[in-house]
Amino acid sequence: MQRTRDRLCWLFALVMGMATSGLLAEETNRERSPYHAYAVGAGHADYYGGGTNADLVVPLWSNDTNLFFTDLRSRWNSSDRTDLSAGLAYRHLTDTDQIFGGYGFYDYQSSHHGFDYHQGMFGLEMMSLGWEARANAYLSSRTAYQVGPAYAAIAENRLFVYAPLEAAYAGTDFEMGALLADWKGGAIELRGFAGGFYAGRDVVGFESFVGPRVRTELRLYGLPWLGHGARLVAEGVYQWDDVRGSQRMASLAVRVPLNFGERRHPTRIERRMLDRIVRSPGILTDTQYTHDPAVTSNGDHFAATVIDANTRNPSAVVANLVACSPNFDPDVMRVNRPM
Repeated sequence: MQRTRDRLCWLFALVMGMATSGLLAEETNRERSPYHAYAVGAGHADYYGGGTNADLVVPLWSNDTNLFFTDLRSRWNSSDRTDLSAGLAYRHLTDTDQIFGGYGFYDYQSSHHGFDYHQGMFGLEMMSLGWEARANAYLSSRTAYQVGPAYAAIAENRLFVYAPLEAAYAGTDFEMGALLADWKGGAIELRGFAGGFYAGRDVVGFESFVGPRVRTELRLYGLPWLGHGARLVAEGVYQWDDVRGSQRMASLAVRVPLNFGERRHPTRIERRMLDRIVRSPGILTDTQYTHDPAVTSNGDHFAATVIDANTRNPSAVVANLVACSPNFDPDVMRVNRPM
């Protein structure tokens, strides 16, 4: 029920955003500006295991060369995990047909274990008709949650406590992209991207994810059955790191404008002003086993001696433990016997 209420509240926020932005758009010069359009996307898979996105892009202020807008996103998947994001972004189109932009987001996640995580992210981008580059940074909450029972085990003659923890990762990613081919005067574009990513967490037992990522986008613009300004994007992604190995993903996304009235047809570089911000789709969380040495109430580490069927003269080993450790209690000694 709580997750259903969260999604309904987010849907209400999206609708209110459309209504508010519509009033703002009426107060601007709608004939001159090519950017007064709202876009909703669905079906965009994420880089962390798949899912469904619903996005809303709302221009807040714009003119011929500047665009200030908000970007609202929701995401959920079959593992009952929900992500919500709210961001602000600014883009500027120069006289040399280059776009420079920056953006920041607040992210929230309710994990499938029922824990809440928060994240702030920011990024910078540069785009032209043929080339683009961007870099993002993610700063997540540092709280880790135990999601299962702990157990003790002996390793290297010491007693360790192992526990499954869920935590959010901080990290960064970057990519460069190029227009590989186009057809029908730019109505169809094929773009390719190459970059890398890093995600880490300063908890013992949590391994970092570091590796390359490549992806392609096939874009179809001006779909008459979806309205002026609509676009369809098919995406393929491949990435690799030494923890999770190879990962392959594919997605299909549609963006439908919710504007009313006629607009002049934007140029190809103006059309890029409304490109989707490329970033991670939410907060990266993972569950891994952490291990810490067991300690006494005085803070001393437990020393452990393993006696099994391969131990030579086990009686002498026990006698030596009793002699060296006045507090040693042989009644609590664990003896491993062959099955």
